[in-house]
Parts: sequence; structure tokens; C-alpha cells
Amino acid sequence: MGPRPWCKYHGRGRVVMQSNYVMIFLASLLQTALWLAVLQVDPFALSSAADRASEEIFLRLYPVMYPGVWRDRVQVVILDENSLPLPPPPGGPEGSKEWPLRYDEYVSVISKVLEYEPKGVFVDIIFDTDEKRDPTPLLDFIKTLPISGAPVVFAAYRDHSKKLLLPATMPYSDAPALRGLVEIVAEPNHYQLGSGAGGGAASAAAVLYNATVDQDSRLDLNVNSEFLVAWGNTLHTEDANHPDCAPVIDNADSRWSEFTGAVMSGLAGVVDSNAMSGEKSWERRQPCPYHTETAAHQLMSNASDELKQRFKDSYVIIGAAISGTGDTVNSPVHGQLPGAFLHAMALDNLLTFQGRPLVEDSSAWYLQAALIFLCAFGGGLVFADRTAPQTRFEAAFNLGLRLLVWFVFALILAALLLAYLVYLGVAPYNWGGVLAVATAVLFAGAGKDLLTLVRGVNY
Repeated sequence: MGPRPWCKYHGRGRVVMQSNYVMIFLASLLQTALWLAVLQVDPFALSSAADRASEEIFLRLYPVMYPGVWRDRVQVVILDENSLPLPPPPGGPEGSKEWPLRYDEYVSVISKVLEYEPKGVFVDIIFDTDEKRDPTPLLDFIKTLPISGAPVVFAAYRDHSKKLLLPATMPYSDAPALRGLVEIVAEPNHYQLGSGAGGGAASAAAVLYNATVDQDSRLDLNVNSEFLVAWGNTLHTEDANHPDCAPVIDNADSRWSEFTGAVMSGLAGVVDSNAMSGEKSWERRQPCPYHTETAAHQLMSNASDELKQRFKDSYVIIGAAISGTGDTVNSPVHGQLPGAFLHAMALDNLLTFQGRPLVEDSSAWYLQAALIFLCAFGGGLVFADRTAPQTRFEAAFNLGLRLLVWFVFALILAALLLAYLVYLGVAPYNWGGVLAVATAVLFAGAGKDLLTLVRGVNY
């Protein structure tokens, strides 16, 4: 008779424990649903702000992983208004002393680039109709482009009703002269591929990519799509010695040293907002561009074996640095750069990832739901039945335990983010928002611990 009451009590204990597990499970499901609704509806724009911050942090730290395979095969030529006039071709007229240039001068620059046998060229300059300048040299030049030569992509607006000299009537595919949109209708740090309008309405980098790869490898540009532009920060060994550049070269030690410096710079910015801006700061860790920049003035000055070696079989982006045009990009790694560098980096992404750059994926929502549930259920198992602390020591222990659980969750989050990125090639989801939710869930019941820690006794 003696053991029976104990067995009955033991049985009730198991039932109660199982009931607690069920209640924690159901409560965790409810918390997950509520937090997902908050992230989705985003009533106070907190989720979208966390999403942008997550991307910016990722883009400033990801260069340690970005492969530099195509860095030297994508070149940028810049027409700088401060370096005018350009040296004229032999026997040619004197160059323009101010912007815009004559059309024959553009022809001279493009022709000079084509002499070096590049893989493809993008001219990131809008050619508007202008009665004061004769467009004949440029129009005649386009007619002479051989179909078997390097494709030349000219910048175009999305709205064809605008008065453009070029390239309103240009063919889109399998032709020497192509058109590529330069109006990027996408979120910051993103680059649009197709506009969804059909008929070849696609961004310049995508057009140039499609024109130089096998037909089976081409992107579908008839759908509205975009991707997250990952920036690199490594330089040539000789460029790394330049006093204005961060000395980051393509080896593991240099990359990880810069990664550590970026993390420390970011943490310093949390404490001191002045540390977040300025030269070689968190917002501009690598002041020098990722892709080699050649001044148009240097290009036109004389032929050199160095330029021949640099441009041959490379992609060349011809852009301009003109004050007041607004054609700039705010790189998360380099700060303000001429807009041509965005197209260069987008093309580099397409080439590096073989047409499969970092895109958003709907499965991220399932992953976020799983992570929030894991946090809520795990936190419930650990903290649901803990008694209120009676001393400062117990309070500190409870808070330390919550911090430990949060840290383990953050490691799991980082591991999943890395796996998602490396193995699936998917852009990082809103991990900042998920981490904020985890913090709220794990520390929601820490009020008694904090009061006891301050007062020294629990009331």
C-alpha cells in the first residue's frame, strides 16, 4: 500500500509537466504568429528600418567573403569635368573645355576603348537631343560597329517618350549596339534586372551580361526582378600602398584584418556617432573603388601596353563625374562614387555568381517563423517555472542565464544566415528584426530580476 500514493503523485506530476509543455508550445505558437504579424504589417516602420540596417551591416562585413575573381576584368573609365579638354585624336579639333562634349569626342573615347579589344562596353552617358551639337558623328559611328565585335550598350531611360538621341530605335539582342536602362527602380543597395515591361527593357549590367554569355546562360529580363549588390573591398597590391586607400589585398590575413577593423569601427560608432562617418570609417571603410578607374584624359593621352593588357577581354564601363548631375551612388563600403561604379559592381556580381546573384526568397519568412518559435519555446522551457529571485546573486544569475540563451540564439541565427548565403545564394533576410524579437521575448520576464538586482530584495 505504501508505494501507491507515491505512484499516483508521480503520475500526476508527469501529467502536469506534459500539460506545461503543451501550454508553452501553444503560447510559443501564438507569440510567433503575433510577432510575424508585426514584422509583416510593420505599423511603425520598425521592421523595414531593421531590414535596411541588417542589409547595410551585412554589406559592410560581407567583403571579407566576396571573391575577387572578376575585379580585374571589369574596368571603369571616367570622364571628369575637371580634366577637360581631352587630348584630341591626331589631326582632330581641340577638345571641349566644358561639359557636355561634342559627339565626335564621345566617339573618340569609345573608339579608343574598342581598340584594346574589350569583351564588352557600356556607355553610362545619356545622349539627349541637342540642337547645338551635331549628332552625325555618333550616329555614323554606331552604323560602323561590326556585329562580330564587342557589344556596346548605350544608356537609356525607361520612358521612351523622352527625347533621346539614343538608343530609342536600337535593337536589343544579338547586335553590336544595345540599350540598357540606367534608371534603377529598386531599394537602396539593390539593382534592377528586368523592368517587367518586356521588349528589352532591362538594366545596363544585365544587358551587357546577356550579350556576352552563352544563350543558355542568359537571364530572363522580361520579368520585374532585382538583387542585392554585394561590394568588394580588395585592391591590387600596389594600390594598397596608396595613402588614401585601406590596405586590403586578396589574401586571408588582409581580409580578416579588415573584417575585424570593420567590426570594431561599427562598435565604436554605437558609442560615438562621430566615428560612423568620415575617411576610413564604418560608413567608408575602403575609400578607393573596388574596380580600377582610368581617367579618360589618360586614355586619350597615349597608347600604353598597360592599358592594352588591362582592357583586353575585359568589360569596360564608361561614365562621367559631373557636378550637379546627381549621377552618384552611395556604396556601403566606399562612400560616394560616380554612378558608373554601381553598374560595374552589379555586372561583377552577375559574373561572379554566374547569373545567380543574391536575391530575396519567400522561404525567408518560414525561416523567420521557425527562429522566432525556437526562441519563444526555448525561452519558455528555461524560464517559465523559475521562481522569483530573493537575492542580488539569484537575480544576476537569472539575467546571466537569459543573456547566455540569447547569445546561443544569436550564434544559431548567424550560422543559419551564413548557410543560407553560402549554400542557397539567397540575400540575407531581416535578421536584425528577428534578433530584436528574440531580445524582447527572452527579456520580457526579467522585470523582477532587474528590480531585485537594484533593491537587493524581492518584494
